[in-house]
Amino acid sequence: MTKSAHGAQPVSLAVPILEQHSSLETRSGGFVYQLARIPAPTGGVSLASFSLASALALAESQQLLLPGLAGFFVPLLLALGGFWLLPLLSKYLLQPRLLLNELAHPVLGSVLPTAAMAMMVAASWLVQLDTAVVQQAGVVLWSGAVALHAVLLIGFCGRQWRLFSLDRMVPSWFVPPIGIVVACVTAPAMGLELVAQPLFWFGLVAYGIKLPVMLYRLLFVERIPESALCTFAIMGAPASLLLAGYLSCFDTPNHLLVLLLAPIALSMTALVYLALIKLLQLPFSPGYAAFTFPLVIGATAQLLLSQWAQQNGMAELAELTAIAGLGELVVAAVMVLYVSGHYLSALIKFVCWRA
Repeated sequence: MTKSAHGAQPVSLAVPILEQHSSLETRSGGFVYQLARIPAPTGGVSLASFSLASALALAESQQLLLPGLAGFFVPLLLALGGFWLLPLLSKYLLQPRLLLNELAHPVLGSVLPTAAMAMMVAASWLVQLDTAVVQQAGVVLWSGAVALHAVLLIGFCGRQWRLFSLDRMVPSWFVPPIGIVVACVTAPAMGLELVAQPLFWFGLVAYGIKLPVMLYRLLFVERIPESALCTFAIMGAPASLLLAGYLSCFDTPNHLLVLLLAPIALSMTALVYLALIKLLQLPFSPGYAAFTFPLVIGATAQLLLSQWAQQNGMAELAELTAIAGLGELVVAAVMVLYVSGHYLSALIKFVCWRA
């Protein structure tokens, strides 16, 4: 429990486990009420699954994988992403009050946009199908997901502003303002780069403002409680997401900006690798979702950087970043499968307990 510096009531930063989660009183036997138990961080697992499929496809296009390897795993990852995303969206559609309640929580509210981010990545796969109707549905889904993310961003900031104190901040607070840059990574599939480009600049400015504040909070303010410690892994995502979004959405990226973001992205990913040595010793909670997307987007950023370096005649940089990207991709894949296994195990235990 932490207490606001302004004398507000203590606020728990705990992320409830799957079996206990509900922002409303649940009643036995109701499907709608059982959906209420699905934790908000599930959106992060869905996002990581969809994004890992995209990263594998990117690596295969650069001939970094054995032929057919991506073709085997991509459908499985897309199915896994949908398996986690659809029940989560159903939860909020059937019980909108849950969304409002969780938006007020300093941890749950900050990870809610991961569902919208997952929808953007899913849409980028839909538009690659041959059916025109499905392609159009993908564009609509992407547009709706961007709008939903913006609404969640405004709602989260509005609810946290009144009770703001540094000890309420956790690294997942990067998700609402910078997670929207996923739109830049996925926009090329939609042909909507010009629409998404302002979102990159918004995310970049937000990162520039929030990073020093977050570092100050982590170094000099009350330690993040163990119940929310998993969110530290999210520190690895923003810089890599900005780099991936910039390289994806702009035809002629500025060399200086690329070479500024690249070492920050790599350093933050390395920091998360070191932190995982301790974080993986924590008991399982839905917060484990934080271990997935940051590693996937880190690998994606390195693969895109390799592609950019190759196109700009930087052969040595292209080779080094390709190796780094492939190594990060392997680690990310292992982590996504590991966390998904924990989630599935928790789900099976919950179902058996309910039975």
